[in-house]
Amino acid sequence: MKQRTGTIYWEALNEIKGITPSIFRKLLNIFEDPYFILYEAKEHELLEVLNGVRNHSKMNIIGGIGEYRRSPKEDFLDRRLSMAKDMGIEVVKINTKKYPENLREINDAPPLLYVLGRIPQTWKAIAVVGTRNPTEYGREFAEGISREIARRGWVIVSGLARGIDTFAHKGALEAGGVKPRPTVAVVANGLGKVYPPENAELFREISSKGAVISEHPIRTDVSAANLVRRNRITSGISVGIIVVETGKRGGTTHTIHYADIQKRKIFYAKPKDRSVEQAEGISILRDKKVSHGNKMHKISTDVYEIPVSDGLFGSYADFVISKCADKGTSK
Repeated sequence: MKQRTGTIYWEALNEIKGITPSIFRKLLNIFEDPYFILYEAKEHELLEVLNGVRNHSKMNIIGGIGEYRRSPKEDFLDRRLSMAKDMGIEVVKINTKKYPENLREINDAPPLLYVLGRIPQTWKAIAVVGTRNPTEYGREFAEGISREIARRGWVIVSGLARGIDTFAHKGALEAGGVKPRPTVAVVANGLGKVYPPENAELFREISSKGAVISEHPIRTDVSAANLVRRNRITSGISVGIIVVETGKRGGTTHTIHYADIQKRKIFYAKPKDRSVEQAEGISILRDKKVSHGNKMHKISTDVYEIPVSDGLFGSYADFVISKCADKGTSK
């Protein structure tokens, strides 16, 4: 008799073609048990829950579950989970206390998080994001404000990418022995790989002093789609995002878009030179707009310019925290 409990069935259900995070949650809310969905739920029961889902996706899901029943993958999944455990990776389910409450409240929260490192005891978190090609001013700003926010007990979240992300993580790590842990990296690949490869040392330092998080199994490669989807976690896990520098389009604009949908507070650093390419996205953000796809969208959530008159990163951090504090205490 198969063991009903365990992460194996969560992984198996999560990998059925057509099952998005929101559909996974919908199924889980009704059936509660991934094993039941995979092995015991009747087709008419599944179709009833999937009412409103596009027919193509619906048929993929029904077909995928049927295929899994004919050819289960428990042995493969068990080996993969054992490998993750040997690497020190913890798998956190959306229905457990360890799962970040801020992230759980978004509609498309990932059912599983793979975590390398120590999960913060509290998720008072602010994301710092921006271009992969920052100016010297952008690098200094990202590092300085991240360091001061971390010193005040908040978690700095970013994506381990080149540029602003890298300097945000480094700034938080400079804060030293702050509790909760000062930085979390949300990556778009499995934790058995490092992207970009030049950040391997930073990856190791974050995982030993903070945490690296992914929604993907350990051997998943990075992809353009994964990079875009990763941004919803970066903003979703946080109560606000700080945009340091960005062009008109790119990964940062996706994060801004997700932050708007999720009603997260958005902050931006006033550019030192408005004529540079890295300030183009900030000029749009000042007008409470964001470029998404081929269109310009109006932002409905709160947008703040960080006062930068005195040049003291501590005062910048205090300004951001004062706006975020009322929403930053989830556990």
